[in-house]
Amino acid sequence: MNHSCVEKPMESWKPEVHQVIITSFLIGTFIVLTLVGNMLVIAAFCLCKELRTITNYFLISLSVADLLTALLSMPIFMVSRISRGNWFPGGAVFYDVWRSMDVICGTASIWNLCLISLDRYLAVTSPLKHLVILTTGRAKAVIVLVWAISLGLSGLLHMTWSHKSILIIAVSFFLPLIIIIFSYAKIYQVTTRSCDLRRNGGTQLKRDVRSAKQMVLVISVFILCWVGFFVLTLILSTNKSMRSSVNPEVIDVVKSLTYLNSCINPLLYTVVSRKFKKAITDILHGQRPNLACKRHSTLKRLAGKRTNIGSAFGSFEFSGKSTSFRHQIPFQRGSPSPQMARIVVRETTV
Repeated sequence: MNHSCVEKPMESWKPEVHQVIITSFLIGTFIVLTLVGNMLVIAAFCLCKELRTITNYFLISLSVADLLTALLSMPIFMVSRISRGNWFPGGAVFYDVWRSMDVICGTASIWNLCLISLDRYLAVTSPLKHLVILTTGRAKAVIVLVWAISLGLSGLLHMTWSHKSILIIAVSFFLPLIIIIFSYAKIYQVTTRSCDLRRNGGTQLKRDVRSAKQMVLVISVFILCWVGFFVLTLILSTNKSMRSSVNPEVIDVVKSLTYLNSCINPLLYTVVSRKFKKAITDILHGQRPNLACKRHSTLKRLAGKRTNIGSAFGSFEFSGKSTSFRHQIPFQRGSPSPQMARIVVRETTV
């Protein structure tokens, strides 16, 4: 993303004192919350082996991107506001560093959100294929590819190509936006269909409805935080004469919203997960996370219900932000007994 919408105004704009105070306070708050939230997520992943699943690799990559945003991008932006548009000595260098880090971290964050949506899409629509397609090696390779793309786009900032802004905006935002909307639309369709089949499903119906609402919330928050900035950047990139006429307060608002997304991502994707919530709670109490007991009780409960879980087509159960997909493979001749039909369980985060 070429941050052209905040490029020229910074050099000549002198914001009001109250605006400097408000913007600096918000960015400072975002920095603290982003650091704390994402560090807790990474700590829970590293200390709790039950959380080291393939799906959670994408969450950790997202947390790293948001953490780097809070460490490298937000502070420079806040200093520029405190100095009221005047960069400190060596400002041109720091400005280039800020733009490059903003592109790398922002693009990586958005594309990791895209990977999470694709992972959920595969897990819901093709749970058995999801087990085969998404291996540890492939997950890590895709994550490396995302960071390589982010690094490559940041390199475009220093080129003289006139259409670089449009390419960066398209790859950084609009392409992953289309993928995210498509993935969650399909997931929502499957979830609502499950709700229709479970009109009298009691607790299960409530879980499906809650999960559908959470998907709408995830998409809404993502669009709210990012669309204003990229639309404004696209307009200013194609019509440079408008740069001097843009209200600087609008620039502050749309840029702050992008940082807000890094702040609330841990809440949307991990803290509301029962496993992550339990692990983070243990860490805050000075204890080492241990989900083994909970996992054993869950497996014991599943074993007791193995003869009536789902149908021949399988079923999936949404629980908060954690979704367990239980697919029962139909009995085939040659198996020891119909009661011992194999059950494949795979968990992914929703």
